[in-house]
Amino acid sequence: MIKRYNEFYVNENRLQVLLLRMLKFYTYKTINGEAVELALIEMGIDHQKVNVDLFAGEQRSAEFLKINPSGRIPCIEHEVNGDTTTVSQTGAILIYLAEFSGKFLPKDTAKKAKVLEYLFFQLTDISINVFNNFYLKSLIKPPHAEAAEVLKDRALSFYQVFNERLQHHKYIAGNDISIADFATFPVVHRLIDSEDIQKLEKLVQWHQTLCQRASIVSIYQLTTKS
Repeated sequence: MIKRYNEFYVNENRLQVLLLRMLKFYTYKTINGEAVELALIEMGIDHQKVNVDLFAGEQRSAEFLKINPSGRIPCIEHEVNGDTTTVSQTGAILIYLAEFSGKFLPKDTAKKAKVLEYLFFQLTDISINVFNNFYLKSLIKPPHAEAAEVLKDRALSFYQVFNERLQHHKYIAGNDISIADFATFPVVHRLIDSEDIQKLEKLVQWHQTLCQRASIVSIYQLTTKS
């Protein structure tokens, strides 16, 4: 049984709109779930957060498989005027939310392409390697520590590209924050104390900048520095 927490993120002045545009956000404490949560809060999209306990196997329940047959989170159900759209896969969700809200994804073709380039760079080349590192070390018996480290090193090496880009831009894909930053932050935040990341001065500065944003303070329960 999926646990439906009473976590509604609603602007009281938009209650009538909420009835027309209810969004349910299925998630767990994962890097991809946090990326989507950042986007929802930053975009000001009213939503209900539904916890899907992966360790309890709730993602394999008949109830959840009706929502997402692949049994994966994050996933959203968005009801607009009686029609429900279901979207899974982090990149697809972030693009859907950005286009729905009109925020954090440029209209200009070249700028949009750059955001999507770094969004999928993060999700397909880095996030997946970080997850597989965890999987090989912690979720299978016996662990494959050597292979896990190879994947982690590969992911960390890609952040040298991000660091170089941040030499010339305030954010990952340009001078405006975008969904590429939301996809990147959860992974960098988990790795921020590692020696390899600390060597990347611009990436560390970018992380410090985002740590001042209200959405990130809320999700990660951070204390901002004055």
